[in-house]
Amino acid sequence: MKSFMMRISLMAGVILVALAGCHRYEAPNEKPICVTPDITLAALSDMLGDRPIVIDQKMVVGGYITSTDEESNFHKTLIIDDGTAAAEVMVGLYDTYRLYPMDHYLAVLLEGCALGRHYGVMQIGLPAKEYSSFPTDYFASRVILDRHLTLCDESRRVEPRPMAIGDLTEAMCGSLVRIDGLRLASNMFPDAWKVNQEGKWSGYNFFCDAAGNVIVVYTSEYADYGDALVPEGELSLTGIVQYGSVAGEKYFMIKMRYESDCVPGI
Repeated sequence: MKSFMMRISLMAGVILVALAGCHRYEAPNEKPICVTPDITLAALSDMLGDRPIVIDQKMVVGGYITSTDEESNFHKTLIIDDGTAAAEVMVGLYDTYRLYPMDHYLAVLLEGCALGRHYGVMQIGLPAKEYSSFPTDYFASRVILDRHLTLCDESRRVEPRPMAIGDLTEAMCGSLVRIDGLRLASNMFPDAWKVNQEGKWSGYNFFCDAAGNVIVVYTSEYADYGDALVPEGELSLTGIVQYGSVAGEKYFMIKMRYESDCVPGI
């Protein structure tokens, strides 16, 4: 009997060790904000300028997570915002929202990271391959992610900033905004590439405000709500600001995080 109980205790110990190991692998170390950022995202953006750079010194930046890939409109990335500016972190894994939950504070060790801009948004990742047309590359490995990213045990919801289309600036790219009083106007661009003429979200959709200002909403074909219909009438849209070429012209764009980022006009 004694021998049997010892075997049971030994097996229980092995199982507990295995479970502990799985927990450490599945979730990053979560701790209070104990690594104080020594540069803001705005200052980092000023350092970046217009060309990709590689950081070769020890610096830490951080911010609260304002966008994840939970509904698949963002692809293996997330957005952080520290109140001065925002950046897209090139995580490189699927279901990043499970590893780095919305609203949590994420600190980034920048040494060895590359910075670049894509659709006006500052990106933080690894240096891009020589043949790549993108400014940065994904981290794409848990070992590398754990070296550069620290998920902190502090969370705060960053509220979208109410804006009008005419007041948007390129410095706001990456920021979370809400724009009211919009109506679908994609039929104004019947021949433009990937502009959705079926009334669905997937692809590019144009929206106008009462003054005739235009903004574009891009939705990935892989987004959970890509085949859903855009609601009729006046709408309020929330999402991440971008800036780039669509239908041969430069426009500000909004990239929604969830289908619920679109609501009837407020």
